[in-house]
Amino acid sequence: MRRPIRLSGSDGRPLPRDRGVYAGDLDGLNRVYTETSRLIPESGETTIQVFLGFDVGAFATWRPVFSKHIFSAYTKPRKTRLNVTTHRIVLVREIDGPRRSIPSCSLKDSWPRTVWKSGWGKSKAQHGHYYCVIRPPELTLAHSSARRGTLFAKLLGEDGSKYAVFFHTDPADPQAIPLIKRQFRPIGSRM
Repeated sequence: MRRPIRLSGSDGRPLPRDRGVYAGDLDGLNRVYTETSRLIPESGETTIQVFLGFDVGAFATWRPVFSKHIFSAYTKPRKTRLNVTTHRIVLVREIDGPRRSIPSCSLKDSWPRTVWKSGWGKSKAQHGHYYCVIRPPELTLAHSSARRGTLFAKLLGEDGSKYAVFFHTDPADPQAIPLIKRQFRPIGSRM
């Protein structure tokens, strides 16, 4: 008998606030987002802007091959909200089906594969969403490139950790990419 795959963080463990980029699903309900996918602000945090239809892909290294996925982006449009605040950039994506992209790092299977996720109906019934939190005050922008609605950013954490993050948006929204880019401090600057 196969063991069901548990939703990450559904066991009640605390959110990993010490990392610059992290993701989850049910563990963020009523801590990161509400049942209606609205962001729950932290103390002293104000919302700068909210974008709809965005998507984010986050990786734990700068390497393009065999890198550890933190949060997988979808190619199809999803119901998402990207919240840009004074302390965080948070993407909240609606859970919309029984499939979830699971990253794989084996040589045989270099692309993320889709598996049936047990418990998806339960998490959707509980108003669960996938979320990805990026904390710009804790990260330095080492390199970025933007083209046709996509921003690729190589970020450095205060502890030396490296993150590669992709922001996908509608190319018709010219203010989104520069606003996100301004949230990160450039390499060589001190705060």
